[in-house]
Amino acid sequence: MSDLLRIFYSHNPCWNLIMMNYHYTRVIIIIFCILFTLNSKAAYTCKSHKNQKFQKFTIRDGLSNNNVEAIYQDVYGFLWFGTWDGLNRYDGYHVTIYNQNDYGLSDNSIHCIMEDADSVMWVGTVNGFNRYERDIDRFTSYLVADIQSEPPNTVLKILEITNNRLLIVTESTGIYILHKDDGSIVKLSHDPDDLSSLASNNNETALVDRYNNIWIGTKDKGVECYNMEFVKKWHCRDLTPDMEQTTVFVTAIVDLGPDKYWIGTHGDGIFEMNGNGKLLHQYTTRNSMLESNIIWSFNKADNDHIWVSTQDGGISEYCTEDGIFITYTYNEGDPNSLNNNIIRTSYQDKSGSRWIGNFNGGLNYIDQSIKEFHVNNRQMPALFEMKMDYVISTFHDNQDNLWVGTDGKGIHQYNKNTKEAQLYTTRSISTKYGNVDKVLSIKQDRFDNIWLGCFEGGWCLILHQPVHSNHIFLIGLLILRISMFGTSVCTMMTINYGWLQKITGLFYLI
Repeated sequence: MSDLLRIFYSHNPCWNLIMMNYHYTRVIIIIFCILFTLNSKAAYTCKSHKNQKFQKFTIRDGLSNNNVEAIYQDVYGFLWFGTWDGLNRYDGYHVTIYNQNDYGLSDNSIHCIMEDADSVMWVGTVNGFNRYERDIDRFTSYLVADIQSEPPNTVLKILEITNNRLLIVTESTGIYILHKDDGSIVKLSHDPDDLSSLASNNNETALVDRYNNIWIGTKDKGVECYNMEFVKKWHCRDLTPDMEQTTVFVTAIVDLGPDKYWIGTHGDGIFEMNGNGKLLHQYTTRNSMLESNIIWSFNKADNDHIWVSTQDGGISEYCTEDGIFITYTYNEGDPNSLNNNIIRTSYQDKSGSRWIGNFNGGLNYIDQSIKEFHVNNRQMPALFEMKMDYVISTFHDNQDNLWVGTDGKGIHQYNKNTKEAQLYTTRSISTKYGNVDKVLSIKQDRFDNIWLGCFEGGWCLILHQPVHSNHIFLIGLLILRISMFGTSVCTMMTINYGWLQKITGLFYLI
């Protein structure tokens, strides 16, 4: 055993647990790789959002196409953007474009992206749907036409209804149930002679709510609700309560909370209803701050606000605590406004930042974490003032130390009580321990050790023991590398403080 490991073993009680369970434990670590991730999700209100600054991400930044239909962040932290010409994977620095010819997609025009309970990613296109095989970095295609002897069809939505079944919503040929264990597909469609069948084959969206009910939104027959065995519970054909209307185009459905749902439409705004299909309210441009009655999608934020993507009306944020909409639109004279007013989708990533997909405008995003956790270098000691060129992570530990990770200038430690500052860089520690100059994330475990997630440096542990009050003694640095997914660790999370005991399954020690 090296001297470094002997020091680590003798000074840290958690190492005993690691060694005792070396042959018996599994890894319980969740890694989220995102653009310049910080350590906390910012809480915000409608008031704080009135002057949002929207940053831009377009084909100039590497997107394959400026028509963005779908946004998703996978379990490993990659952001995926579905466009009209290719699927884009973004790691915070570079874009990788997946297409039909090189990666096996059934089509280059992407409509939806999701991940199932087994962390398998599925992608819907204008011609079937696809399963992502991470081990070979390619897609396996499922063409509805091959199985059902029908023409190619657009897949608009993919949902998991049980651990073994996926719900595939198509544009004009009904709904399909994929059994993942054997790959079999069952078709559900409209039968005019069977009232228990689907109300329409022309579907647009679907939702599995908190009670495991399946909601289907159609283009011409309103909305209907089924149980998990696809026994119909109810069908609300006439969404407008004051007149007969059977051609309401349902575009989006969201579960707001106990027994409350929103139904987005193409031209009739938003209908609010309960779980039995009873209409409660209608939001339009006449009675709310909505700028458009054409709704394309909903996305529920961590603070329960609902983001509403619209046609020609920008994007609206519904503040549940105030019951009001705040609408953001394109402003020709404001470089920090939206790219345009046709918004197809939006998504909140794991850092709290919001990504907004435009029609022919690429992406906008609100970097909420950087907005909330701004560090003013003019209020810091001279050491920070000279070295802190670009702050990308911060952490306040239990000993009242402020840790500041930078892009290329190392990790800074500043004690607010003693006013003492310390800088750790790759050069000052030792190059054999890896790269600690670019620190993307900082965490503290229950033994008061500081863990760093480093770009091209893997996991780093600053092992320290309190010698006396407000003083930290640096004993050593241990580098852990991720052998399977690269060595850039952007975010760390502990689960029940168990992950320190269960490292050996995923990492190896250098």
